[in-house]
Amino acid sequence: MDKAGKRLDGVCVASPAYIEAKVSRLKDLCRRGAYFLMYDGSWYLDECHDPSHGHSLPVTRQEHVEAILKIQRLVHEEFPGVLIEQHDPIVGPGTVRYAPTYFLHGKPGAFDEHWGFEYMIDAMDDVVSRRAYSLYYYNLAYGIPMYLHIDLRKDNARAMMFWWYASTCRHLGIGGKHLDPAVWEAHKSAMRTYTALKRFYAQGVFYGLDETVHAHTLPDLGECVVNVFNVDDAPASKTIRFRPEEIGLPPGGIEVEGASFAKAGDAWQGTVALPGRGHLLLKVRSLKKAES
Repeated sequence: MDKAGKRLDGVCVASPAYIEAKVSRLKDLCRRGAYFLMYDGSWYLDECHDPSHGHSLPVTRQEHVEAILKIQRLVHEEFPGVLIEQHDPIVGPGTVRYAPTYFLHGKPGAFDEHWGFEYMIDAMDDVVSRRAYSLYYYNLAYGIPMYLHIDLRKDNARAMMFWWYASTCRHLGIGGKHLDPAVWEAHKSAMRTYTALKRFYAQGVFYGLDETVHAHTLPDLGECVVNVFNVDDAPASKTIRFRPEEIGLPPGGIEVEGASFAKAGDAWQGTVALPGRGHLLLKVRSLKKAES
């Protein structure tokens, strides 16, 4: 309702009737087997002046986000294992965030993960243009899981796009079958590898050696996987140097699968060759962990 009392097209999320209907429908979906809910379209629209809603006149942004939190809490009370993804609670879908990234997360019953900045529409271009590098920095700054659904029809025969988002989004959705049989086979192979290593990507600690070298470490195993990318068209060689402690492994010897590495002072170093818009997967194991 606007200030003059006219009904508006937008929905007031803080309306008790809306909250009741939303929670009822979401719980019904969960009873029928839904285990992941994506909270899209949660934007703050027109200022609502309806006095029957019980909020300030007009409704504030704070009351709007608290209403979203209430919906999440009521769903989680009955279905604590259901994953809830939350788009920005003020502007909804898109690449822009209005609310601070950490806002509301960690409150009892709140959402479990974030949306991947709308990189689903042209996921390959977002990588090669460097826009999707923001996901790399997000992972350095936050432990809040990121969810994104990508269109595999935009990828190449090296599955570079697939691996970029697998490396930067702990919860990955995929769709679309590429018409090129070579790319389709690359995706099937990549998915078999990803499935076998999924715990590294979903639960591992993220370490960044640079924007195109990502490590995912499971300290309890003393192991990690490292994704190396070349987002440019031309082939490239890349020298990778790190101390085990920089990727969450104990100091000492390591074993690297996928490339040749040698001791270089207090670090380990190797040079890898990557095709244009290519990807290389390395597996690193701490020998100290194995010995113990």
